[in-house]
Amino acid sequence: MSKSDKTLVIGSVFLLVILLVIGTFFVLFRDSKSQANLQKQGTGNTALVSTKSSESLNRKPSKETDLAINDSAYALSGKLLAYSVNKGKYPAPTLSGWNGFTSAVKDPEDIKSPITQRLYVFTETDPAAGEIQYRSPSSCDGSYLDFKPIQAPKTYAFRVRFSGGDIRCFTTI
Repeated sequence: MSKSDKTLVIGSVFLLVILLVIGTFFVLFRDSKSQANLQKQGTGNTALVSTKSSESLNRKPSKETDLAINDSAYALSGKLLAYSVNKGKYPAPTLSGWNGFTSAVKDPEDIKSPITQRLYVFTETDPAAGEIQYRSPSSCDGSYLDFKPIQAPKTYAFRVRFSGGDIRCFTTI
């Protein structure tokens, strides 16, 4: 590996760490702000969650599980970035593309669902617990609940279900 290749890899890793830290603070700030707004409106989490799925009414949200899912999502983002650096593109948004990605991951423990303790399973519909809905190229809408189609080729977005039943979107941009 040449010196410029090493510099590129180190720079990419450094950028990834910075993005992960900023993203974590953004998600935590956004979640606390959303929670405060819901409480001001006189509604609780149940109203927000019930719009996503009837099964969410039967589950109690777990803050620890949701933090683990959030951490898992950021670890998954790092794995997708590493994959794109090595392969020159993100995985195809298909079952075979997803399976190719998960088989190429060096440490798949990082991309297991904290709910099922198994690798995330690809789905083309709203994800259930332990499933992932992945699209590329794509981004998330402003609410971080759904996808927003974009034409930027080196982008991806994925959605996962949290313990209370709500679905959140994660993206490169």
